[in-house]
Formats: sequence, C-alpha cells, structure tokens
Amino acid sequence: MLFKPRTHLLGLVLFAVSTIHAQTDDLTCFDHRASLDCSSFISNFCSSVNPDTVGPDNTISWCFNGPLAGKSCIFKAVNTVSTSGSPGEPACNTALNDVTATCPKGGSGQLSGHPFKFTLTPSNEPC
Repeated sequence: MLFKPRTHLLGLVLFAVSTIHAQTDDLTCFDHRASLDCSSFISNFCSSVNPDTVGPDNTISWCFNGPLAGKSCIFKAVNTVSTSGSPGEPACNTALNDVTATCPKGGSGQLSGHPFKFTLTPSNEPC
C-alpha cells in the first residue's frame, strides 16, 4: 500500500511534464526561402499576439527587421477554425521553436488540436 501513492504521484508528474512539452504535429518546412535564424524574435511575436482575438480563417502577422541588415523575419498566426480565439503564447512558442529547430528556411507548424497554425518566413528584404 505504500507504493500506490508514489506510483500515482509519479504518474501525475510524468503527465504534467508531457503536457507542458507538447510537440508540433503538423510541421512543414519551406525550401525556397532564405536561410535565416529568426529564433530571437519568437518570444516577442508570441507574447504580442497572445491577447489578440482573431476571427475564423483570419491571420495576425508581424514583421521583424534583422537579425542581419537588409533581412527580415515574418511571423503569422492563422485561425484555422470557425470560431474566434487567441493564438495562445505557449502553443505559439512551441510550434515556432519546433519550426526553427527543424526548418532552416522557415516553415509552419500546428499543435494537435490547437486552432492556430503558426508560420515563420525568413526574407531577403526588410519589412
């Protein structure tokens, strides 16, 4: 009987860790874009769009100049469902960090069951 509470507690801890680190299921990489590290802008984009409400099939986007002179990083959050909602900062960070880790030329990603698809597009031109 002593082991039952510990086993249950361990199960809860493992469940909590697995739900915190969700992975992007729908990940698509671009192959026709500039190769540019846009990871330094992810947190700014995700925190800035989090409180916004985006209508069905609508997009919210931001463009950041840099990190190299004359280049930019374009971020988008597309609401893929028929109801309005907020992109959500944790989902945005996870999806875009997965994109940058997997796709050196940018791409898009969406967490399973999440209404928003997130896109990162490196550009050879400023905003």
